[in-house]
Amino acid sequence: MAVSLQFAWLKHYASPEIPLTFFFTLTLYGFARGIQDQQRGYLVLAFTALSFTLLVKGWPYFLVVYAVLVTFLLLYHRFCLSSIKKKIPVRWFLGGSFIALFIGLSWLGLMYLRYEEELLEVLHFETSQRAIRSNQSNFWRQWFFYPEVIVWSFFPASLVLYYALFSYLKKGINTLQKVALPVAWLGVMILGFTLAQGKLPAYILQAHPAMALLCAHFIVAE
Repeated sequence: MAVSLQFAWLKHYASPEIPLTFFFTLTLYGFARGIQDQQRGYLVLAFTALSFTLLVKGWPYFLVVYAVLVTFLLLYHRFCLSSIKKKIPVRWFLGGSFIALFIGLSWLGLMYLRYEEELLEVLHFETSQRAIRSNQSNFWRQWFFYPEVIVWSFFPASLVLYYALFSYLKKGINTLQKVALPVAWLGVMILGFTLAQGKLPAYILQAHPAMALLCAHFIVAE
C-alpha cells in the first residue's frame, strides 16, 4: 500500500484523504478485533477512531463504516443471523455510536451556530447533491469508473489484485470467509461510490488497505 501510485502522490499535499484513510482503517481494525476477540478495549479504540473519521470527512462515513461492518459479519458468519447476534454487544454499539456521532459532528454544530446559511449550502453541495445520482448519458460507463481507477491508483499491486479477487470468487463462500473483511470493505466502497453521482479518483484511497490485505493473503496463503 505504501508504494502504490495514488498513495505516494496524495501524501505530498494537504489532502484529507490520507488522515481519513488512517482513521477509517483504525476504525475497522478496532471493530473487527473487538467483535471477534470479544474485547471491549478494541471497541473503545474503534469508536474513538470513528469520531476522528467523522471529524475529518463528515457524517456519510458513519454509514460507510457500518455498511462495511454489516457486510463483513454476514460474510464471515455465512449469513447466520443467530451467530452474529451472539457477537454483537448491542448496548456498547448504541452508546459508542452516539458518542462517536456527538464528537464527530461537534464541528458541524459549532459552524452551524456561527455560519448557518453558508454551512447548509456547503453541506447540500458536498453531501446530498454529490451523492444523489442524476440522469447521466453514460450511465453504464460509471460502473467501470473505480475498477479502472484501481488499475493505476494501486499500481503495481493492482496487477495481483484482480487475479486474487477472481480466484477467491471462483472458490466460493468457504474461501471468501477467510478474507471477509477486505472483501466487504472493498465491495461496499466500490458499490457505494459508484452509485453516488460525484466521483473522484481519490475516494477509492480508503479501500487501499483492503486491497493490500487481499493481495497479501493471496500471495502468502494461496
